Amino acid sequence: MRTIKTIWYKFSIKRKLMIFFSLIIVCISFLNLYTLSNAFKYLKIYEQDLIKNTTIHNLQTSIIENNADFENYIMYSGDSALNSFNEKIPQIWSNWNSVKETSNTNQNASFQIYAIRYAFIAYLESVDKTLAFMEISEDIFIDHLLKSRRING
Repeated sequence: MRTIKTIWYKFSIKRKLMIFFSLIIVCISFLNLYTLSNAFKYLKIYEQDLIKNTTIHNLQTSIIENNADFENYIMYSGDSALNSFNEKIPQIWSNWNSVKETSNTNQNASFQIYAIRYAFIAYLESVDKTLAFMEISEDIFIDHLLKSRRING
């Protein structure tokens, strides 16, 4: 301990100030590196959340567009709307798989993802029944149409 004290007393004031400011600069640099590493960590979490939200939005948009095509077919009986409806179904399943892959694996998220899947399956079955009874019986057609709208909602 005595040797450090004697060495310190031998330094000039200029050298002592240089050592002091160098230590301050090193401490500030370490603090800056720590904050930057934390910022990058939170930026990565934010990026993952954006990816999840984008995939969920894509799924929601494709389901809404698919329903709009079905409604257009019901209202105007255009084959292009029915073809568009049928063409968007694989896209919806692809978007659903993307949501399943990017979302958290906690139980609540999995439950909601599979609830969307089963609801869409029920919706497609209801749409098929609606289309089957469209020309046959107006009462049954309306019942199935209302059921498909409830499921979609």
